[in-house]
Amino acid sequence: MDTNLPFLTYKCFLCSSPSFVDSSQISAYNVECSRCGGYKISSRAAKIIYGRDLTKVQRANISGFISENKNYFIKEDDLEFLQSLRTPTIAEKAMKLMRRLSFEVPTAGESFMINYWAIAALIEKIEGTTGDNFPKDPEFDKQCRESLLWLAVVWSQKGEEFVFIIRKYLFETVGLLEAGEIDGYFVITPKGWEYLENLKTPDSDSLTAFVAMWFDAAIHSTWLEAIMPAIEDAGYEPVRIDKVEHNNKIDDEIVASIRACKFLVADFTGQRGGVYFEAGLAQGLGKQVIWLCRKDDLANVHFDNRQYNFILWQPNDLSQLRIALKNRIEATVGKGSFRKT
Repeated sequence: MDTNLPFLTYKCFLCSSPSFVDSSQISAYNVECSRCGGYKISSRAAKIIYGRDLTKVQRANISGFISENKNYFIKEDDLEFLQSLRTPTIAEKAMKLMRRLSFEVPTAGESFMINYWAIAALIEKIEGTTGDNFPKDPEFDKQCRESLLWLAVVWSQKGEEFVFIIRKYLFETVGLLEAGEIDGYFVITPKGWEYLENLKTPDSDSLTAFVAMWFDAAIHSTWLEAIMPAIEDAGYEPVRIDKVEHNNKIDDEIVASIRACKFLVADFTGQRGGVYFEAGLAQGLGKQVIWLCRKDDLANVHFDNRQYNFILWQPNDLSQLRIALKNRIEATVGKGSFRKT
């Protein structure tokens, strides 16, 4: 174990895995969890969630969500949303794993090893540890850091499901992985790399992000302070159709811009019909859609759309939206190379 890393002696507020908790602030904790990754939680939210009897599925979903939204600040009014997150399908979980592997294994033909066989034993030890703390154990720390993060990557509640996804699904069934030259190692197959390329969509070289949102003064600051800078921080050029000079019919301009973009950011605040249309068109074209909504308006989103993994934001905390959106873009689409001049 790296001697510079702190021991993971606390139980994570969200998943109970070994964590480091910085309690130096009065009203919030900074947590570095071996499974969820880094996040911040208000002391009030920590107290509430600690007292709730969350199911293993809920903990798995929350852990997966936090791993995709690094440094997320959890407040009391986020808890209902986190507890109601939709469980991804096996195919969606496998896609999440392949995306992560594409970042971890950037070179075709490179082999990798995930110590997934240790996960079941680690979970058994975690569940068998009473109280709020773990003893200082360098080897246990090392194994938790190396293995538990993969549970969060696939939003899984137990090691057996992870083994099924990587061996039975990706390796034996769909052929996106194959055995490496060294026992226990894997390699992404040519079919796997093709799959990853298809995830990037046909316009993989595009550096534009189309933004579908309500053009109203009530949320103009959301565009200026969060959405636009977050997209630029992630390395893409934000395109909002009311900000584009054009002589064509606006519908034609929208369709052309969506066809040309790398991905689409859709904010459903205000429930504008155009946002639903543009998000649906992007999905039909195989584009990645990133879903946003002001927290108090999520209940008004159509049921068919509410199942998606929304980033919820509040007008008094736009800096959190900027961080969350940047992280989501980089996690699902990848870092771009656009730089604003």
